[in-house]
Amino acid sequence: MHTCSAFRRSYWVQVGGIDEIIPYWEDYDFWIRLAEAGARIKKTSGNHFYYRKHGMGKTSEAESNRAALFDYIKNKHKHLFLNIAK
Repeated sequence: MHTCSAFRRSYWVQVGGIDEIIPYWEDYDFWIRLAEAGARIKKTSGNHFYYRKHGMGKTSEAESNRAALFDYIKNKHKHLFLNIAK
């Protein structure tokens, strides 16, 4: 999903919102759960906003924890990762 996305509030309630245990990638986990709940995900073409980065931020910090974050997501959603080669 892109950094700017819209969804129905009922899906937020259905999947329980954001997992506050995971310090980063909580949005990635949220989108996985929305897709599993049956949300239709569509891309809207075009440029609709500008995204700027200012030095060290949460995205940069997450990169240094990438392996641990991916392991958390893989363990939480094991059934989705069964056929992925290591």
